[in-house]
This record gives sequence, structure tokens and C-alpha cells, in this order.
Amino acid sequence: MGIVPLSERKVTDEALMLRVRDHSCRESFAELFERWGGRIHRLCYRMSGSYQDAEDMVQDVFAKLFRWRKNYVAQARFEAFLWKIAINQTRDFARKAKRNEIHRTQFLQNQQLRTIDDDQRLLEIKDQVQQTLVELPVHYREVVVLRHFEGMRFADIAELLGVPNGTIASRMARALALMKKNMTDNTTK
Repeated sequence: MGIVPLSERKVTDEALMLRVRDHSCRESFAELFERWGGRIHRLCYRMSGSYQDAEDMVQDVFAKLFRWRKNYVAQARFEAFLWKIAINQTRDFARKAKRNEIHRTQFLQNQQLRTIDDDQRLLEIKDQVQQTLVELPVHYREVVVLRHFEGMRFADIAELLGVPNGTIASRMARALALMKKNMTDNTTK
């Protein structure tokens, strides 16, 4: 029968990461990027509000993944390992930026570059949600993004962030209340 090429087999993320860890396998690393790059970009975009910054952060996340490949434990879920790197990257980004004013300015500039679409109201709502999301404190924003945009369960978010389930639930409730208030305030202006 012969060897089946990697591209024709469904190999687990964990098996790919072991190849990267043990053999610095570029093909396996490229496959992990292909599988996860989009999700990590969405996370980074939702956390930063900027497509360009998100692209930069994705590159940094995967550079760190490769640099820290020897730290990967065979029994660990690859997904948790990668999310942790990505969350830490978004936190680093938030700490380095004067996020509220810089992101608000960048966000408004990005919106001016958009073309008018047939469904302008839907775009306005999406933009308002993203703007409101970016204005949240980082610890609230992480929970909202991971739950509502990445579909993670509270227990997984709690494990990833290293906090109790109850803390995740209270952060989510507080974040949604803040978003609702901010969106209501912005529509009445």
C-alpha cells in the first residue's frame, strides 16, 4: 500500500504538534497554521478591533508557538496550548497600547475606509457591536470573545484563563450588561 501523504490523512492537531516539537516539521506547522490561523485571527481581531493588528498578532502567536514548541506536552490538548499563547498575545498587545483611545481612533478610521453596502444598517450594527466590544476591559472582552465568537464552554474558558467557573459567569454577565448599556447610550446620542 505505501505511505499516504500527510495531506491525504486526517492527522490530529496533537500529532502535528508532536512532529513540530520533535522534528521541527514545516509541513506539520503549515497544516496547524492552515487549521487554526483563521480562528486565531478572529480572536485577535475581536480583542483589538483592528484587522492589521490582528494579522500582526497572528504572526506573533504562530512564531511563539514554533519558538515554544519544546514546551508542548504530549498529553496536553493542542487547542488549549494554542489558545493560551493567543490570549497572552492579546493581553500583551492591550498592555502595550493605550487601547481605549488608540483603538477607538483606529476603529473609526477603519470604518471610513469601508464601502457602502446594500445592507448598511447591518454593517452599522456589526460595527457598533465591535466598537462596544473593544471598549470593554480586557478581562471582560476575553470572556465574550471566547464564548460568543469562538463557541467555547464556560468550563473551557475558566481552564484557559485559570479562574473559577463562577468568575467566568460573573464576568460574562457584567460584560453583557456593559455592552448593552454602551450600545443603548450610543444609539440615544
